[in-house]
Amino acid sequence: MSPTDILIFYVVPVVVGVPLGLFVPSLVGSGVTGGLSNGGLASFVAAIFVFWLRLKMRDEWVMPERIVKNTNELFANLVYSVLVALCGACVASFVPPVWWGRVLVAVIGTHCALVFMMCLKRFDLIFRELCTR
Repeated sequence: MSPTDILIFYVVPVVVGVPLGLFVPSLVGSGVTGGLSNGGLASFVAAIFVFWLRLKMRDEWVMPERIVKNTNELFANLVYSVLVALCGACVASFVPPVWWGRVLVAVIGTHCALVFMMCLKRFDLIFRELCTR
């Protein structure tokens, strides 16, 4: 991981999540749990699609190595996104509604949103490469 990735995916969630957790009292509850669960579901569906795409690339299509590499990285990122979203939903369900619980949920939720946005960026990169081929 590059220093920029570490900054974006670990420092930004802490910088955003701590003030959110301290000043927004409604961060623990069914709405946050449902949002993280739906994000995990969307990532899971996308991971199934990318898994199918990887199988097609391997068995039927001849693709340049960079497209295959980007698709493999996208699949790994989607699986990670599913895990983060489901862990975040579990934490949001069981954490007590105290300040540190809200901060934890906000940090995990922000990290999950950033990972999902990175997955969307990789989707765009792969399909742009596939369409210009």
